[in-house]
Amino acid sequence: MRRLIVGFLLALLILTACGGDEETPAPPALSPTPIPPSVTPRPTSTPVVMPETDTDPRTRAQLRVVHASPDLPAIDLYLDGANIGSRFTLGLYHNNPLAFSAGDYTLRILPAGSDPGEAAPLLDYPLTLAENQSLIAVLTGTVDALQVTLFNENIEPLPADTARVSVIHAVPNGPAFDLQDSGQELLPALAFGKVEGPTDVAAGDHSLQFMSASTELASLDTNLLERFVYTFLLVGNAGGGNYRVVQIRSRATSNTQVRVIHTSPDTPTVDIYFNDELVADDLEYREWQDWTPYPSLAYDVRIVEADGGDPIYEDQIALPPDESVNIFLLDAVERLRVVQIKEDVTKIPEGGTRLTFVNTAIGTTELSVETPGGPLPGVDPVFFGTASLPFIRSAGPEKYYFPTTEAEPRLIDTIETRDWATGTAYTIVLTGYPNTEPLVLETEVGVDASLTVDDVLEPDTSSFDTTANTHAVRVVNALSGSGPIDVEISGAVSWTAIAPGTGTAYQTVEDEQVALVIRNAGAEDTLLAQDMYWGDARQLTLFVFSSDEDIRAQAMTDSILEIPRGKTRLRLFHGVPDQPRLAVVPTTPPPGEGTPSFAPIPLTDAVDYGQASDPADIQPGTFDLTVLDYDNNLTVATMQGVTLEERAFYDLVLVPDSSGGVNPVLISHGSP
Repeated sequence: MRRLIVGFLLALLILTACGGDEETPAPPALSPTPIPPSVTPRPTSTPVVMPETDTDPRTRAQLRVVHASPDLPAIDLYLDGANIGSRFTLGLYHNNPLAFSAGDYTLRILPAGSDPGEAAPLLDYPLTLAENQSLIAVLTGTVDALQVTLFNENIEPLPADTARVSVIHAVPNGPAFDLQDSGQELLPALAFGKVEGPTDVAAGDHSLQFMSASTELASLDTNLLERFVYTFLLVGNAGGGNYRVVQIRSRATSNTQVRVIHTSPDTPTVDIYFNDELVADDLEYREWQDWTPYPSLAYDVRIVEADGGDPIYEDQIALPPDESVNIFLLDAVERLRVVQIKEDVTKIPEGGTRLTFVNTAIGTTELSVETPGGPLPGVDPVFFGTASLPFIRSAGPEKYYFPTTEAEPRLIDTIETRDWATGTAYTIVLTGYPNTEPLVLETEVGVDASLTVDDVLEPDTSSFDTTANTHAVRVVNALSGSGPIDVEISGAVSWTAIAPGTGTAYQTVEDEQVALVIRNAGAEDTLLAQDMYWGDARQLTLFVFSSDEDIRAQAMTDSILEIPRGKTRLRLFHGVPDQPRLAVVPTTPPPGEGTPSFAPIPLTDAVDYGQASDPADIQPGTFDLTVLDYDNNLTVATMQGVTLEERAFYDLVLVPDSSGGVNPVLISHGSP
């Protein structure tokens, strides 16, 4: 019975994963190792079992099947006893690769609509799937001479601004052809059943021609997205000369650049493991491991003394894709924890340097960042175990002090005057270690010649009061299915009649800890009453949203750094209970046949329910936007014609619709 249930669920999932060259593909990738075509005589059916699925990226085997024969009627596909595709016709393939446990299977191909328990299959094809393999199975031939050709995909990580291209010849008896890009050879000539590539190309618009000598068999104008892998299949009938292109697109696997830093003063020299892989060897206090790439997966972290013994620390971390993260061993050994802090490795405006301060000094609550001229404008005090926002300064000599923010400040660290280099990102680790400067970790990231440091203006905080315990606060009503709300701060009504899906202007709030009360507009009933602590954040947005049973409020710090010219700022807030991790991506205009309808590259970090992404500075413009179930690459909502203006700050707020789905609402920040 359990196998029957598993098979039924698998069939339902696979029906949603099937697509064609006019629908939206999803993640596969490619390597030039074809397995020669084979022809198998029609056998009798044999007892079958259900295949085991495996969704672990470290062990799973992935499979897609492509119907590439104009002479083959509609077919149903089975892997052992599981239906993995129904009524496949020419050009149809699996949008998303199917994930199975590695092992030996039988790919069974039957006439569409036939009973798999009674009908004789057109083909029973023995298929071996290996761990970490991504396979494309291309079906060509006729009912009486069905052929299966296998191609291993190369989905290894790609650098930014780069795509990967391969091409497959899937026309039996068709002429050899080469793939050209705007009249220049991209991949050399290939014959039926062969693959050429992969080759890495610049992401962006490309005009592809499939050329047999001087004859163009087919062409395709397409936009290749960065860090995606593209496989182009030429299909058709050699006798009829009617060729078409099937385009399969896959996201390349992702790496995370990792740097491990030991900042726990009484923790001994350690070895650090991700799963069973040694990440750092004999790491002492105030030492670090250089940047090292690791697959962007979840890992079991184990920290042991370098001389062996029981683990000092065990936990699990998830590495964010295509990011650089510093991993800190933080706090005293009896409270040891691991903290991830992202490193901004984007290029820096000409004449500028980038600084990020991290507070690991035990015994401090927060540290101020000061120069001889006083506190650094626009940089909030840094709480223990956290980092400042990265910020741009003019390159050149400068000295920094790091006192506590107590009534009687204590000087914890000092960096004597040093020359901060242009094009370099610095992570300054404040340790409070006696008679020793903070750690200064350097990463050369390069210069963005299109901007100068003068284009990135200093933060303008003059428009609101920056005296102690004063905060600029705005409210966003992310509730659904209810009317407007009033918000009361410490006994005074500060905002009235805030409609659902709207935000208020900023108001000055004097105290860092307040009594928050939220009511239905003009009513006495209390929806929420709780104490809120603003801390030292100068500028905040208070998101009011709902869970399944009650009302919640979450304060998020707003970035007060000036938005660079040529950029707009976007933050994503997830306020829909029972929805998975969500992301927002721009939808590209539908290009030619076989081109995907949108580009699943998030504009901000993906976020879980009740959380907001870090603000992201992106290109302004008018977009169609898609909200995705990030982990499953499924569309949950769309927005059309969204305009993001230069140097404006927006919250894209996800609120529940009447059915419990997702309703995205764009809300612009006002001036504080």
